[in-house]
Amino acid sequence: LGTHISQCRSLDLDDWTAEHVAWMLGGNKASKAMLEAHIPRGYIPPSSRDPGSLCADWIQAKYMRKAFVRPLEQEPTLESYSLSAGKVQLMSRGRGRPAQARIVEGVVLVETSGWSP
Repeated sequence: LGTHISQCRSLDLDDWTAEHVAWMLGGNKASKAMLEAHIPRGYIPPSSRDPGSLCADWIQAKYMRKAFVRPLEQEPTLESYSLSAGKVQLMSRGRGRPAQARIVEGVVLVETSGWSP
């Protein structure tokens, strides 16, 4: 998989962050539970009898793309809507007009002042 995915650490020579220690304390069962938490219904992981290419696809999906990790429940950000710094341009009658954007309870609100659409 490469050193950007799979890493070996020395107990004596490497620095360990709190996250690394917590990950290791969880053990293989906790790691597997996290990496396979969201396997689609009906999807069967490959066995040792399956072709190597099928196993390689599984390994890449699980470890590189983290395709089966349960998505985090995060509030969307303006950046996730390709908006920056809360400033947007609304079009009205062919002209762009400045407005402010913000997210309230997962909904993008665009506020204008001094003009009507």
